[in-house]
Amino acid sequence: MREGIDEGLLDRVIHYILSEDENELYRIRIKKLAMEWKIPVESLLLLFLHGCRQGLFTLSWDVICPHCRGVRSELFNLGDIPTQDSCDVCGIDFESTKVNSIEVTFHVHPSIREVQKRFFCAAEPSTKTHIRFQRTIQPGGEYITNLLLTEGVYRLRIAGEKKYNLLELQPSSTESIRWTVDQAAEELTAKPMPTVQIFNAENSPRTFIIEERKEDAIGLRPVELFNFQDFRDLFSEQAIASDLQLDIGVQTILFTDIVGSTRFYLTEGDNGAFKEVREHFVQVFRIIKEHKGAVVKTIGDSVMASFSSPLDSLLASIELQKVFQVTPENRIQIRISIHSGQCLAVNLNSNIDYFGNTVNYASKLQAITDAGEIAFSEAIFRDEEIRNHLKTSGMKVKKVPFKLPWSQAEDSAYKLVQEVSKN
Repeated sequence: MREGIDEGLLDRVIHYILSEDENELYRIRIKKLAMEWKIPVESLLLLFLHGCRQGLFTLSWDVICPHCRGVRSELFNLGDIPTQDSCDVCGIDFESTKVNSIEVTFHVHPSIREVQKRFFCAAEPSTKTHIRFQRTIQPGGEYITNLLLTEGVYRLRIAGEKKYNLLELQPSSTESIRWTVDQAAEELTAKPMPTVQIFNAENSPRTFIIEERKEDAIGLRPVELFNFQDFRDLFSEQAIASDLQLDIGVQTILFTDIVGSTRFYLTEGDNGAFKEVREHFVQVFRIIKEHKGAVVKTIGDSVMASFSSPLDSLLASIELQKVFQVTPENRIQIRISIHSGQCLAVNLNSNIDYFGNTVNYASKLQAITDAGEIAFSEAIFRDEEIRNHLKTSGMKVKKVPFKLPWSQAEDSAYKLVQEVSKN
């Protein structure tokens, strides 16, 4: 298929798609399969992405109902994701641009094997593992039950309604709760294994549902592809609709910039400068990819990259710092800045771009950074993995004042300053 694809894994996948039960093959969930096979998700994802290009699979952007977690729409183009969708089973309309509203799955290409489409039925929500209780109660009816629920937070909702209550189970609370249709959206508390008294005062049957609040951990989300360089390289034609903003949660944004580029261009001339700047891009792109990041875009001689892990971004920065070490021999020297926070994925210049205050903040950190330095925000410094790495590696961190141009408040930032080698 291509150099770098594990031939043994490829053989295993081919055997899987030819012999596996159709119920498993209609929506192939990469994370679930990787967990079952005890292999890295990245290895399997890389193979499936290349498999799409070779005609083995098709890639699907599935819109997921936030209540029953059933598939409401299957889309084969990122640009077709709508701003809203609906679930007839749950009786709700919902935004399809939230963090967990889209799941990426793969289908076996019909030319390889015909797999019958699985249809979502009205009875299926009650069989979902995250739903711990579901019962339809007639008008004026009452139902009392003892629930086998352990300590934690659960969501109480009524089918067809957007509002919900949170139920926190903790040892120090009461033993029972009362739940009615007209109850205000509030947080309830009870002991684990609570008694729940449910009353339907409405004139029509209502379905009461209790579900785990935690999100589906084995769903492959769009941002996991956006931060995977091979996806951007292989599927460069995929773009978000121009009027859509996808919430992709907390991401880590890294910027690099060549220091003194104007003087460098004047000294070297266009031809000489272009050759060295291009080689610099090759090195930067390589290091970002090796540390599980992705290049979002270049801006002049600057690079903007994204990472799912703050630690990966710091490790990439440290390697970049070493490669472009400030020495007389290194004619190109760079500065690096990093920040983590909430981001939106948008379409800018027909590419998958990131937008928001987090991106702006990471960019503005460049102003306090000199050649060979890495500047990062308080959000990065507070990350537990980052702190552990800084402590165990013995790296010296310098706290510096930082003020955004549009704000009167002074913030704090941090620097890793490169130690210049003494030859």
